[in-house]
Amino acid sequence: MDSSNNNVKILIATWGNLFQWEETKYEVDIDGDLKSCDKTNSTTCCLVETYRPDLVLIFIPDTLLCRSSKEGKSIEDYGVKPKDRKSYEDALKKLYEDVDSRITSWKGCDFLNNPDKEHKNIIAIAPGNGVYKCFSKNKELTVMWSSRNLGIDPLSYYSSYLLLKSFIETIRYLDNIFANDKPVEIELLMDTSHGINYMPIALRRTIYVLARILSSYYNVNVKIIHFNSDPYVKGVKKLAIHKVLEENINPNKAVQRLVYSYLLEFKGLMPRGNLGKYKNLDEDLKRIKSLFKIIVSTIHYSMPLAHLYFYGEILDGTEYDVSDKSSFLNKLLDTFNEFARDMVYLVKINLVDNNEYIISRSVGVDYDSIKSALSSLAIARYSMFSYKLLGKKDYREGFSLKDLKKILDERLKGPLYHVADHEISQFERYIKDSSLKGEYRELIDKACTHRGKWEDAEKNCNNVIRVLIAHGGLSLRDIKVMWKNGELILAYKEECIENIKRLLKRSLKDTYKLIVSGREKTM
Repeated sequence: MDSSNNNVKILIATWGNLFQWEETKYEVDIDGDLKSCDKTNSTTCCLVETYRPDLVLIFIPDTLLCRSSKEGKSIEDYGVKPKDRKSYEDALKKLYEDVDSRITSWKGCDFLNNPDKEHKNIIAIAPGNGVYKCFSKNKELTVMWSSRNLGIDPLSYYSSYLLLKSFIETIRYLDNIFANDKPVEIELLMDTSHGINYMPIALRRTIYVLARILSSYYNVNVKIIHFNSDPYVKGVKKLAIHKVLEENINPNKAVQRLVYSYLLEFKGLMPRGNLGKYKNLDEDLKRIKSLFKIIVSTIHYSMPLAHLYFYGEILDGTEYDVSDKSSFLNKLLDTFNEFARDMVYLVKINLVDNNEYIISRSVGVDYDSIKSALSSLAIARYSMFSYKLLGKKDYREGFSLKDLKKILDERLKGPLYHVADHEISQFERYIKDSSLKGEYRELIDKACTHRGKWEDAEKNCNNVIRVLIAHGGLSLRDIKVMWKNGELILAYKEECIENIKRLLKRSLKDTYKLIVSGREKTM
């Protein structure tokens, strides 16, 4: 971690066929200052040299098992055999060794062998897709990798792996950082220079969603910096690495966008009905998504009392503890990691006509599903920070106007922020000005007369979603108030709670339909 500004930097890159890359000189723009790197074969190595990231995560496709005749490596050279999963696992280990050897031989890329314990570098083999040709023993082989047998298109499968693996590794690294010293900001550096075909768009998707997840998960600002270099042309002496985009994301902004990610359907892990060891993981993810449906509505509609009350209720009655280093989260990360590994290593290998291999994925998850599941976790963590913001308070005892205003201003600045702000202001106005008449006056006067006791407007609970939203969850029909220690305390009437929950569960139905009809899959 950069001790000068207390920030942590994470660099994530997607690579294609690194065995074809030649040495060249790069220069990179760092806040207007052009810095040149030693000659090297990769932009990522130059970015490591200039930015000194704390965590480097590089994704290499498993399709490198079948490379051109010039490079002299084929799937059979690596020892892959039909209907033999173990041979595929062994082949990927050999591929990893080849990749590691090639990278560490490049100038400026010795960071992979960096003994500095503060920095971590990971090469992850990712599940590629497509048809490739390579030569073995004077015969041409055709190899096709596919996830379509699971009903998942190639971009979705690759993107889901990138997001899941990036989530696992960044959370594991950041948990240790946050245990000792909370960074002011996380910088997510994205290098798309070497990605081919669907890789750059998959990485861009991943980085944006990951940034929102990390911001909500750790309650910290995240800066995205996107790098991409000039295309390599043989003979060009120097290539520029451009800062394509820079964007700042704060927790409040992040969680509002995660609401839409959450609303995407979680179809479950694939293949359905044959999950075996992942059945519990599948059920846990579905359960968490269901548990936080109400909380998501309170975030989207900026409802401070509902946000605090229903998170407190969840905290009381669930085994899903999302606090730092909880046994549930640790177990979840371990199972996620095993699942991500199986997305790459667990395959079916068929040989057709002695020269055509078909490699089919055995387990997986589509991108929208994993994005929805991870968003649920991030929203759960975000709500935990909201609840902790007020200290140790029992949600059943209600919250003061000051508490509600604090949560609204710091945690719930969504599109309908001003609705709840107006409702809170109404109470404040009537408390300050005794000449004002109306329902608020009557309720506040009753509370002041019977101090220390709950009073309400003596009306039936509201049954209309529109009314619930129009009052920021503070409709006089649903709340009770108490004057205590010189301030007004608000809580929900016991007889209205189940009805409010029912309305909140249905409140985002139209938004969900809008998302599904538009199939907004990007970012």
